[in-house]
Amino acid sequence: TFSPTVTTNYTVIGASGACTATTNITASVNPGPSITITPNPASVCPGNSTTLSAVAPGAVGAFTWQPGAINATSIVVTPTLAGGYSVSAIDAMGCKSTYTANPIESPLPTIVISPSTPSVCQGSSVTLSATGGVSYTWQPGNLSGASISVAPAVNTTYTVTGANAAGCTSTSSVTVTVSPLPNITASASP
Repeated sequence: TFSPTVTTNYTVIGASGACTATTNITASVNPGPSITITPNPASVCPGNSTTLSAVAPGAVGAFTWQPGAINATSIVVTPTLAGGYSVSAIDAMGCKSTYTANPIESPLPTIVISPSTPSVCQGSSVTLSATGGVSYTWQPGNLSGASISVAPAVNTTYTVTGANAAGCTSTSSVTVTVSPLPNITASASP
């Protein structure tokens, strides 16, 4: 009994007295269906879910996902499981293949605004800059860009939402303090 892992040619030699003869036989090893999973790798923001879909040309019957022994082409997962998710498929010869996917949880960006305690004189402007992401949206005003110039008339809180390359977002806020202009009076005597 042999258990080849690849297609293997076997030779048998038979003897009868001083006479010998040989014959060959090839044991063909079917690798089983070739499974692909999309997306791979799956990158997911913390707390979010992603759909893993399996394709295997030549497979018959249902795919089986682990953990959970779920029979489906696709499953929705939240990547908190160490070791990932595996899917198995069987071809017409009964050969089984298994593939494992490891969804990646992308970290949230840390968005920092500078200056951290901005103040301006009434009628003047200040530039607010954000770092830690690849794209930014500021409120109020729905402004975009890493830096914006603002001239608020009163104390105003600005919030920026920053996204990293994986599309995960986080926010940061800063309040611009507006100092009133001094009230100047002048007199002449005499």
